Amino acid sequence: MALLGKMITVFFTAVLLLKVAVGSAVIMHLTYYQTMLSAGLSCVINSFVFTYIFDGAIKWFIKYLHNKFPDHEKKRKKFTWRNRLIVRSKKNFGLIGIAIIAPVLISIPVGAFLGVRFFGERKKVFFYLSISSLIWTTLDRKSTRLNSSHGYISYAVFCLKK
Repeated sequence: MALLGKMITVFFTAVLLLKVAVGSAVIMHLTYYQTMLSAGLSCVINSFVFTYIFDGAIKWFIKYLHNKFPDHEKKRKKFTWRNRLIVRSKKNFGLIGIAIIAPVLISIPVGAFLGVRFFGERKKVFFYLSISSLIWTTLDRKSTRLNSSHGYISYAVFCLKK
C-alpha cells in the first residue's frame, strides 16, 4: 500500500513539473520501472486532458471575461527569460520545440495551452507532448539513477540539479 501511495504522489507531482516528479521518485526510492509507469502515465494522461478538455474551459473563461469586462485595457506584457525561450522555440522549432521544453521548463498544462493556441492542431499537440514527456521521463530517471547509490547521495544530487 505504501508503494501505491508513492506512485500516486509521483503521478500527481508530474502535473506540476516533470523534473520535480522524477526527483521525488528518486527520494522515495522508486525503481526505474515504477517511476516510468507513474510519471509516464501521468504525462500522457495530462497531455490528453490539458490538450482537449482544458482548452475548451480556457476558451469559455476568456469569452466570459470579455463579456464581463468589455472595457478592460490590456497591460503591457513583460518579457521574461521563459517568455523569450517560448517565442524563440516557436519561431525556430515550431510545435516540436514547445513540446520539448514543456515537460521540464514550463509544465505540460502550459505547453498544451501554447501548442493549441499557436498551432491549433490538437492531435499533433497531444502526440508531441506525450512523446516528449516520455523521453524526458526516461532521460531524467536514468541520469538520477546513476547518481543514486545511496539515499542521501541521491537527495544531494537532486538538490544540486535544482
